[in-house]
Amino acid sequence: MDTTSLAPICYYVGIDISKAKLDCWLRPAGTHLCCGNDSDGFDRLDQWLSAQGCHPGDTIICTEDTGLYGKRLLMALTQAEWSVAVE
Repeated sequence: MDTTSLAPICYYVGIDISKAKLDCWLRPAGTHLCCGNDSDGFDRLDQWLSAQGCHPGDTIICTEDTGLYGKRLLMALTQAEWSVAVE
């Protein structure tokens, strides 16, 4: 694979997933968002990331493997073309 054309990762997002909410932290900015673990919350997260200057090509989102609680989030993020790593 030719890695010379890959954009550098500038932003890292960590998401703590629970049944009702998502706690999201953005680095290096150090900002935080708490939103619902539902479609409205996923839209809010996407808008917040864009407002912070994040783009799918320069941002990696890291989540924990919470089974059903994180499945819809993972689907929404990948459909919006965000790069996601599940631990």
